Amino acid sequence: MKINNLNLNKTQKLAHLLGNIFSLTNKWPIILLEGTLGAGKTTFVRFFVENFPQGELAEVGSPSFNILNLYPTIPEIAHLDLYRLSSLGWDDFLEEIIFDPFKIKLIEWSNFLPKSIQLEDYLKISIQIEKNLRTFSFTAKGSGRKILSQLNV
Repeated sequence: MKINNLNLNKTQKLAHLLGNIFSLTNKWPIILLEGTLGAGKTTFVRFFVENFPQGELAEVGSPSFNILNLYPTIPEIAHLDLYRLSSLGWDDFLEEIIFDPFKIKLIEWSNFLPKSIQLEDYLKISIQIEKNLRTFSFTAKGSGRKILSQLNV
């Protein structure tokens, strides 16, 4: 599935719609976010997080330096940025977070996940930007397919 020509307002609406779908289910696929620097991955996460109870308390920012941000939403949202893992190495604590069934997980730079991590449920969102308009391409596996089928835009 592909959605073209999204400006910032339409990106926010898409993130809120996805957040609404997540709030109505209890089995969440991991959201994998791909895109170049400045494509809008963290902005999308901010819009997604603000849709949840207590989302207004979350200070959403790029977790580039500390790799993981946990937001005080209900349910708790884990936001990972794996860009630096190529030089730091893998941490088993991150694996615990990734497979925690009680957290919603959004992972930027998921291409840096170790090959040993096999995800059964994910929704991959690839973001491309050109002249402040974004194109979102979606692929899914497992419960991510159900979420994607509900994303009627």
